Amino acid sequence: MSDAERIVQLVNMLLASSNPNPQRVVAIYMDWIIRNLRGLNIALWLKQEKGHFENVAYFKHTVPKTKDVLSALEHVVVSRAIHEGLVTLSASRRRFSHLRALADNDVIAMRLTSLGSVSGVLLVFRHKRQGGTFTGSDKHLLVQSESIFMSALAGAQDRASEETKRPNEEAPPPPQTKPPDPADWWKRGEKPPY
Repeated sequence: MSDAERIVQLVNMLLASSNPNPQRVVAIYMDWIIRNLRGLNIALWLKQEKGHFENVAYFKHTVPKTKDVLSALEHVVVSRAIHEGLVTLSASRRRFSHLRALADNDVIAMRLTSLGSVSGVLLVFRHKRQGGTFTGSDKHLLVQSESIFMSALAGAQDRASEETKRPNEEAPPPPQTKPPDPADWWKRGEKPPY
């Protein structure tokens, strides 16, 4: 399957889910990545309201999600991806030698942007025995899919925020204004009509 066909597959998966919430969009995207790149772990950080990045999704293939793993990924890779855009670390460079669980993994970290601002970081990583190094085609596919995912996520977040703003009950109709009663001259501070 060509990269273009894979991108069309992602669009179709996102469109097949009518009015998805943000969690559903993330799940669809992660499922699509797993189907196309195989044998990898995925971690997703999204920018929160207060400006910090929070790990919102993690898929374990070989490396379980622990505080040490998330901390190592965040300090070594996420901060670099926010500033550099696309970061590739090969297992041979031993970037994670202080954390044995990540020592033999290849990593791709990609900055996610929406309307020109950084909105998150996607990390995919796999052990060198689980499929080897990432190819240029793998990186290209992730870069191509980023704008589609971020557009779908932004739409889902907008719909979710609109739903929380809507009251559960109908608002009472606005009070109807009556024409001023001539007998209320004194309430309006007017001169007496006689």
